[in-house]
Order: sequence, then structure tokens, then C-alpha cells
Amino acid sequence: MLNSRLFWKADSLDAQPDYSGPLLRDIPFVLVRLTRASICESDRRVQRGAKESALGSGEIVLGHEGGGYVVDAGPYSAELPAGSKVVILPHLTCGEPECMACRSGRTCLCPRMRHLGFHVNGVFAELMAFPRSCLLKVEADFPDDALPLVEPLACVLRALDRIQDDLARLAFSNPTDQVTLFGAGPMGCLIGKALVRHRPGIRICQVDPNPIRRCIAAGILPEVEVVAELPLSCVGSLAFVVTSAYTAACSAEASTQDGGTILLFAGINAEALTAADSAVRRRANFYEEIHRTEKIARATDPLMAKTLTLKGSSGFNLENAQAAVQELRQFYSHYAPIQNGSIAGLASQDAQIAGKQYTFPHEVAATALLAPKSLDDATYGEPISCLCKVIIRLA
Repeated sequence: MLNSRLFWKADSLDAQPDYSGPLLRDIPFVLVRLTRASICESDRRVQRGAKESALGSGEIVLGHEGGGYVVDAGPYSAELPAGSKVVILPHLTCGEPECMACRSGRTCLCPRMRHLGFHVNGVFAELMAFPRSCLLKVEADFPDDALPLVEPLACVLRALDRIQDDLARLAFSNPTDQVTLFGAGPMGCLIGKALVRHRPGIRICQVDPNPIRRCIAAGILPEVEVVAELPLSCVGSLAFVVTSAYTAACSAEASTQDGGTILLFAGINAEALTAADSAVRRRANFYEEIHRTEKIARATDPLMAKTLTLKGSSGFNLENAQAAVQELRQFYSHYAPIQNGSIAGLASQDAQIAGKQYTFPHEVAATALLAPKSLDDATYGEPISCLCKVIIRLA
């Protein structure tokens, strides 16, 4: 039986990790047999200690993108009968009456939020018990392969809601205007796919210094121009920062035209937040606060004679997840190319990535693709760099 700090492979219904913590005390759980999961860069950040988690203080099952079928819902059996198909939603909010975020419906900003796969056991498991609030029931005909895409797409749809006015102005103003995406990783490509579907015909430029990432993105997004760096003459009125690189946020400010908007979708890397250079540190924390708290701020650059609007988007709310389910139910084939990798079970040594077979003789594929250093990992760098989103087919 594979049973490590990262995965849970159950022998029976009675075998399941224990939960603890004040947010989970006396909460009934629903037992779910997982059928699909997916790896996120956040999982790697947990492994390398760059993201707050419970991994350092004990065992925890990673993973926060996935879904499966209810085995036993306990007191919730009437609304979630055995066999119900569910998406796992990883946000576990406090729900307290005094919490302004929860009370106002902006649960993604709950200051006491805990996350499955970070603070509570996640979805890299064959069988797992989850709090009822983390389960969203979907129709029986909802594609199993689409289950891991609901959570990331919910984050994307929330971001699009945050800048819908900016998108409308771009679509009907200068025909040479464009959206610039900084980052060609999985979320950058998912945002690109959503923009192409929701705003057909708009010009999109995607920027990423990694040549393999650019090649993969070009295949997934044939409608989008993918470049290593943005030409000085290339400016647009709307930019997405979909990478934690501090330099990307700076480039977005430099390349966005006067009166334009920058959407800070990703948190800033820890190196910039704690940089010795005080100017870098202040600016990085300014970006981070906008992202984490979904603030709207004005940034004025006297040297370039322009003023920009910076908006943050962080996570998702229930309505965003519901919208993602409907989007994927109707248009899953449009988003499916994002999933260019697959693993047949947690114990499999083989992975199919971008049409190529990889075998990991000394490690199971899921662990190899979770390499903490990600693209910089010397052992597994090639398959990880070729990977956009991987489907772990658990059953």
C-alpha cells in the first residue's frame, strides 16, 4: 500500500487519515472515492517550503484539484446519496458571523481560511473524507476528466469578472489593442483559453522566457501570439500577471498603456517580498497585497507620464465554481487541451506528456511530477517543463 506524506492509497473503507485542528472539530465528513486529481504548482511550493502548510509539522496528503463519487455522506445522505458525483472545493472558510469576508459572500478572502492539500488532507488519494462544505455536486454526465479543472477555472472566471468592464472597453475600442498575459504555465494557458472563448477575436500576446513552455502554449493556444519578451513598441490596455515572478509584474507596468489595467492573478515570490533592496521589497509587497486582498489601486509613473489601475484576484467563491461547472459541462472540449499529461493511478511509474511516454524507474510518476524545484529540477526537469496539466486517473 502506497502511504506517504504526499499520497494515500487505501486498502479499505476504514483506512483513512485522521483530521485535527479547531476548524474541523465536531464537523461531520463525507467519504469520497476519488477518480481524478491534478497537480498544481502550489503543491510543489508546499513541498519546497515556499507556501504555508502543515507538511512541516506532520503528514498531510497533498492535492487540491479533483473529484469523485460519494461513498458515505453520513448525515448528508439525503442531499448527497451514495454514488453522487462531486467536485472537491479546497477552500475551508471559518463561516463565523463576525467574519466580514464570509458574511459578505467574499469567502475567498476569509482570513482564517484553511486549504485542502495545504492544511487539511487533500485529493491525492483513492479514498478520503472531506467536510461537506468542500463538496459541490455535479450532474452524472459531467466528464470525470473535467473534475480537476473546476477549481482552477473557477479562479479564472473570478478574475474575468473582476475586469469585465476593462475587457468590454478593449473589445470595442482600438482594433490594435491587446491583452498581454505574463506567464505561459498552466494558469496562463487556462486564462488564454477562457479569453478566446468568451472574447473571440481579441488580440492576445503571451509572454514567457522558457522556450519549452512557449512551445507547449503555442500548441494549446494557436490563436495567441507567444513570445519570449515583449517588444518595446508593443503595448496594450490590459495585462494579466499569471506568474509569481516580480519582474513580470514590473514588465506589466512598463508595457501597459496609460489608463490601462493590470490584473494581479498570482502572488509574488518570496525572494522579492523579502529582498534586501528596500525599493524592490516595498513594490513586491504592494503587488502582493493587491492580489491577496483583491484591492483596486492606482499607480502613477511620472517618468512615463501614465496612470494605471491595478486590480487583484484571489481564489474563487461558490458562484465562480458553479459557473466553472456549467462552462466545462458545455465546453470541456475547448479546455481539454490544457490537460496534456496523464498518469494511470498513484502507483504508476509511467506518464504520458505532450504525446511522449515517460517512465520513472526509481519513483512513481506522480511523485516525479511533484518535484519541488519544478522546472529547475535536474532529474525531472524535461517532463515537468513539457507538462501543462496532468490528469491522475485514480479509478
